[in-house]
Amino acid sequence: MAAGRFRSDEPEFDQLPDLVHQGDWVLDIGANVGQYTLRLSELVGEEGRVIAFEPISETAEILAAMARRARYRNITLLNVAVSERAGLLRLRVPTTADGLPNYFQARVCTGGDRAVLCVALDELPFPHRVGLIKIDVEKHEVSVLRGMRNLIEHDHPILIIEAHEGIYPEFLASHGYEMRPKAPGSSNLVFVPLTGVARLTPRR
Repeated sequence: MAAGRFRSDEPEFDQLPDLVHQGDWVLDIGANVGQYTLRLSELVGEEGRVIAFEPISETAEILAAMARRARYRNITLLNVAVSERAGLLRLRVPTTADGLPNYFQARVCTGGDRAVLCVALDELPFPHRVGLIKIDVEKHEVSVLRGMRNLIEHDHPILIIEAHEGIYPEFLASHGYEMRPKAPGSSNLVFVPLTGVARLTPRR
């Protein structure tokens, strides 16, 4: 699969080479079919690791097939959601005008049509510092952040978060982050740790 054929049109996608380094560990939360996952895999290289979280089995299967086709060996795919605590979440998958399932806009919803397992990032024992986290979870971002307080405080990863109304600008400012100017036409916000706290020694 040639680079550039499978990509996102979001401005932050083109910024990724400036945000990650060879050997980094990164998380893609709400990975969908894997545009960010596969690009991050290329950028972090064989010594790095991309952990992708995608709760919808249909899109997770596409991502897995794309990774196998490209022979990427540094991707771990978890078919689970991410939230404030471990358990079960209900998701609603909307339909298109043609009556087909729109997996790209599946979201957490009480009484949703499918139940999925979810984890909190603070409950996962990452053996290496996490350098960047991309979060695109259709208005569930605040719950994801609440479940990763310890990870934020310890690793200070760069964050790319889909922009929805919520408390996270203030929440992240209180944890030593500043928000970059929003790119024109972007639906995302990028948060970077204040000078002096990024690039900590990897965990042992």
